[in-house]
Amino acid sequence: MAKNDFDVTLVSHLDDFNGELDEAIKNALYEVGEEAEGVCKKIITRRGLVKTGNLRNSITHAEGKYNGEPAVAIGTNVFYAPYLECGTSKMEAKPYLKPTVEDKQFVDKYKEIFEEELGKIK
Repeated sequence: MAKNDFDVTLVSHLDDFNGELDEAIKNALYEVGEEAEGVCKKIITRRGLVKTGNLRNSITHAEGKYNGEPAVAIGTNVFYAPYLECGTSKMEAKPYLKPTVEDKQFVDKYKEIFEEELGKIK
């Protein structure tokens, strides 16, 4: 080998990064779901929407895909839930889901969760 010759080896760690990124997003979505579930249950309680506890106890979250992108959903399968959320011709709306996902104080917390999880990527 001549005096000025050298070998260069390029190593890509993109697959490792993508794996860590996917894991961080998965963890963040789970944590956001847990947080949103708790927030929603507190809103239900504060707004006096508890008679039997059925609605509050039914609030849950699930991670999955929305339009092909990682997402988290929060909701309930209680039949009367949409009537409380949106109101009826005889009852005004008493939203509990909408504020859970739109109020700035809660959205800021969800952002913090993502920042924390993404900050763990090496």
